[in-house]
Amino acid sequence: MLDDLTPFRVAMASGGGYLLLWCHTGRVSVQCGEVERLTAGQCVLLPPGKDATLAVAPGAVVVPVRIDAGEVPDGPHTPQVFTPGEEYNDWLLHHFTASIAPIREPGYRQAEIIEWLRGSAGPVAVSTMSPMPLMPRNPQARQVARALVKDPVSDRTAAQWASSVQVGERTLHRAFVVETGLTFAAWRRRVRLDAALPLLRDPGTSVSQIAEAVGFRTSTGFIRAFRTRFGLTPTAWRDGQDAADAPGVLPSGPPVWSAASAPPSLDHGFHLLLWVYRGSMQLTVGNRILDVAEGEVAWMPAYRGHGVQLGVGAVVLPLTFTVAEVTPDERCSPVTVPEYEVPALLQHVMANQCGVGPTGYDRTVVPRQAWVPGVAADKSCSWASAQVATVADAILGDLRDQRTPAQWAASVGLTVRTLNARFRDETGMTLLQWRTTVRLQAAVRMLSSGMTASEAAHAVGYRHLSQFSRDVTTRFGVGPRELQGA
Repeated sequence: MLDDLTPFRVAMASGGGYLLLWCHTGRVSVQCGEVERLTAGQCVLLPPGKDATLAVAPGAVVVPVRIDAGEVPDGPHTPQVFTPGEEYNDWLLHHFTASIAPIREPGYRQAEIIEWLRGSAGPVAVSTMSPMPLMPRNPQARQVARALVKDPVSDRTAAQWASSVQVGERTLHRAFVVETGLTFAAWRRRVRLDAALPLLRDPGTSVSQIAEAVGFRTSTGFIRAFRTRFGLTPTAWRDGQDAADAPGVLPSGPPVWSAASAPPSLDHGFHLLLWVYRGSMQLTVGNRILDVAEGEVAWMPAYRGHGVQLGVGAVVLPLTFTVAEVTPDERCSPVTVPEYEVPALLQHVMANQCGVGPTGYDRTVVPRQAWVPGVAADKSCSWASAQVATVADAILGDLRDQRTPAQWAASVGLTVRTLNARFRDETGMTLLQWRTTVRLQAAVRMLSSGMTASEAAHAVGYRHLSQFSRDVTTRFGVGPRELQGA
């Protein structure tokens, strides 16, 4: 049985972005200059550069969510306390997962959190909120996105924008789709519609004038796009603002979020225990497809090639473990979390993912529980084929090993065809495809830590930098230079 963790104190820094500290359960005191005592359903928003010390009561759950300062250009400069209520708990957990993992709904925006919190605090003029869709991370795409926010009426084509930042049009389109969930055209349309909101506040400005002012060629197209985005015509939205801005009127509840997914062929160098806290999830591990129901957990092992699809309104919480800490048996089916373990498991998610736990917290407490799906004592147990396990462990131990498939096959007494067949059964990839995957995943981590492309390529076994650059670009849609220091 998991304990509920002891009362503890922990320091948290907002760093270069905003930090939302949400009291999901129990009580927590947040000291940031003054002391704020929060109960369930309350939160404090710290601006960039602010540090805080948390005193967490026994049984309490504190959920930290980091928000890029670039997504909220007009955010607060001092700590602010909000009381949305416990009915927002699941919605906040949805944002928490999106902030730490690439499992997001199309068009997901970090800024939505602050927008809704402001709404819960009282009337807020739309003109002060400047809502934006999620910004792409690719430097060139982000440069284009920022220019569009400043000048949404610009009629430059995607090709012209791409040329202005010296990338190919296809690369620009790919960056927007992969990193924001929206096509370039849909992203620009959303920015234009957001820019229209403060203009609609002025009853003296006609809908056709607003359409032209934000870059739509016709008022008909503007009305159609507005209705699709907000569920109302511009005129109906304008007529409803007086009532919406009445003092004391709160939003009708948290927004409903759509189905979410991870990028195709998600791979990583660590094991994840995924807990379906709400809704449902379909998880692909190699050639296996698992339907994971609410309240169940399932393993997503490292280096296998995965797919993640979440249903509408689903919340999935991850716990992360290194390949040295645990060796899960992915052949195990999902299992249900005992009801008595749910409160403590929430605390362990926050301690595991964000360090919000007592000093000396042991990350392996959870996988040691009897109800957790099988965790093998040795690495070979996590593979159905002992020969695949031998080869995979050797490759992971030395990514620069240059042995050919024929040499690997001979080392375990198999033909190349049989070895490849067994790799496909286990991972959905051939030996060489799997080796390339784990090499590239390791290289990305090296690049993000500051290594040069040449250093990373050599460290993972590439003999030619040009081939490394081609493989990185094919796999991630951007070259090594864009990934360096990301």
